[in-house]
Amino acid sequence: MTLDEIIKLNIFHLFGADELPEEKRRQILTDMTQMLLERVVMRISDGLAPDKKEAFYRIFGGAPSSDDEKRAFLGAHVADFNDIVLEEALAFKYAVAKFAEERGVAGGMVSSAPGAATFL
Repeated sequence: MTLDEIIKLNIFHLFGADELPEEKRRQILTDMTQMLLERVVMRISDGLAPDKKEAFYRIFGGAPSSDDEKRAFLGAHVADFNDIVLEEALAFKYAVAKFAEERGVAGGMVSSAPGAATFL
């Protein structure tokens, strides 16, 4: 699969989820967003020094922080934030496409693919 194909890939269509009820599509989107967020957090965390990791988790997961404080931290300590998000989004889409391809569910319904609901 080429980079261009991955970028254009519609994950909902891949599993036939675009035909599911709105509530189910929202839940799938929420689940996928959570998975992507976890991948981004791990990438950022892995690239930070121990003292910066503590600050990162405090700002983004602990005490309430302003958007300005979050942007300031990312700007100062995660210069490649946009690249990380893009890379993880593309890697996620590729993993979903490979998962579907290996199970022969491209174009099928999410619920009909064994393990698909677990993956999503």
